[in-house]
Amino acid sequence: MLEKLCGIANLIPLVRGRTTTPQFNFYVSGNKVEVSSAQIEIDASYESKDELLLFETKIGIPSSFNIKQLFYPYRTFMEKKHIRNFFFCFIPDGKYYNFWEYAFDKSNDFNSICLLRHRVYQIHVTKVVPVSDYQNISPSPKLINIPQADDVNKIMLFPFMVSEGHDTAKKMVEAFAFDIRQSSYYRQAAEILCLVKREKMVYKITTKGEALILLPSKEKSNYMCRLLLDFPVLNEIYLAVTVEKRRFSRDDIIHLITSKSHITGATVRRRAQTVVAWFRWIKNNVGLVNVELDGTIVPQQQAKL
Repeated sequence: MLEKLCGIANLIPLVRGRTTTPQFNFYVSGNKVEVSSAQIEIDASYESKDELLLFETKIGIPSSFNIKQLFYPYRTFMEKKHIRNFFFCFIPDGKYYNFWEYAFDKSNDFNSICLLRHRVYQIHVTKVVPVSDYQNISPSPKLINIPQADDVNKIMLFPFMVSEGHDTAKKMVEAFAFDIRQSSYYRQAAEILCLVKREKMVYKITTKGEALILLPSKEKSNYMCRLLLDFPVLNEIYLAVTVEKRRFSRDDIIHLITSKSHITGATVRRRAQTVVAWFRWIKNNVGLVNVELDGTIVPQQQAKL
């Protein structure tokens, strides 16, 4: 949907969350305003080779919004790439996706904001991926231990960031706004999945990593799903749920990890959380299974189309 909206293929999710602005100044109705290290929050951002898309998001359509929520992120990142500014509202009743794209005619003029376009979308499912398409994956015996990296999107982003020149731990920490420990978790996950490798403490992208970043968005999720199901633990759970129609609880996952790996103690529960998070990602991006609120993985309820 975003690629259709923006006319860009191969968008990559980028930074989100809280950060601070650099020092800059601008004018509002002729009055000069000085800004330095103001706190801002990026709801979502996506990157292509030439552009950075920044999103301010809401549930429901408010009667108004503060232009500062678009302007400060725009000024923060404007030196890096061409910036496109979006205000997005999701309407739960009817599931409407509303997008407004804005531009600033003058980068130092708060009042120069102008509306470029407004689009509204609804999503209609036209095809359900057959669960059988993923039941013939032979898991790798090397992938015994699950890495502690719950956010699959960040694992997928890692090889893209390496290809953009973020090829050391320090550069990756700065790019992701991670701490060192988080960065090592996601680097380890990307390495285990053979998306990147390290040579003398420098990250290099692998053939698998190159293949991932070059795929169209609709195929990226399928590719990543297959990589996740290469893990014996995930593969066994998937077959139990989709072939045997079993419910696989969090306790079942803990028992399976204990029996299949060398992990012990409190680490087992954390790895079980990662497994649940990965299946939630599969549910949200590919389908195939459902995941209940308590983390129980259950057969997918096929919709009648």
